Amino acid sequence: MKSKKITILFTFTLVIALFPFQIGAAGERHMSGEVILNSGTVYLISGNERLGFRSADEFLADGYTFDMVVPATDADMALPYTRDVSIRDGSLVLDLADNQTIYLIYAGIARPVAIPAFAGTLGTEQRIVYQADLSLYARGAEISFDFFYAARPKGSLIDNSGTVYLAKDSGLAPFPSEAIFRSHGYNFDMVLQVNPAEMKRPVVEAMRYRDGSIIDDAGTVYLIAGVEKWGFKTWEGYLSRGYSPKAILQGTTQGYILAGTYE
Repeated sequence: MKSKKITILFTFTLVIALFPFQIGAAGERHMSGEVILNSGTVYLISGNERLGFRSADEFLADGYTFDMVVPATDADMALPYTRDVSIRDGSLVLDLADNQTIYLIYAGIARPVAIPAFAGTLGTEQRIVYQADLSLYARGAEISFDFFYAARPKGSLIDNSGTVYLAKDSGLAPFPSEAIFRSHGYNFDMVLQVNPAEMKRPVVEAMRYRDGSIIDDAGTVYLIAGVEKWGFKTWEGYLSRGYSPKAILQGTTQGYILAGTYE
């Protein structure tokens, strides 16, 4: 795999210049799973913590887009900053240490893709290759033929007879819909074909929308947080809170509890 396939991505500075966000409400914190902007820095709200991103590429590798970013509030910034977000499993990353070696990230371990022929077999030829400093990541064995016959590590996306699953320690979690699949920032270029070892794994609870997803359900827009959904009463109210129309996915929120509404 050659470096010419590397996609050059926007920096935070450029994106911030392009998106003049409104000022957020001073006292109201955002939900877990939302990404916020304060003084040029983007954070992820995770429970009662703020997590950071070391670079724009690492932000994008985790499946987020800048359309999802909203202005931070004072309550958001009062949350403790605890750590940086790790690069998501299944990402292809060019290590900036040598600007040459491409790694596949799984379970927090960087495994070098040493043989260019594996690019086609892995289904990675059309994938975006992100760029990051991998000095803090443990190194694993090179990707070799055992990758195609052993059960893939957690974080892998597996296609079995048209249904896509996320590999977890407990088994394979199916995505019930394309909307749920895309809410996690995945695309179908990342999906691997099932192998015999994976067919022996149990199927576990289905995936839900990613926290912080914005879903248009038959004309009503909701913010998803866990098993709850929060509705927006008006389109003007949605926009006034700093949300982008481009962040909206079409899907059903059936089974989610209506916890409240925003003006």
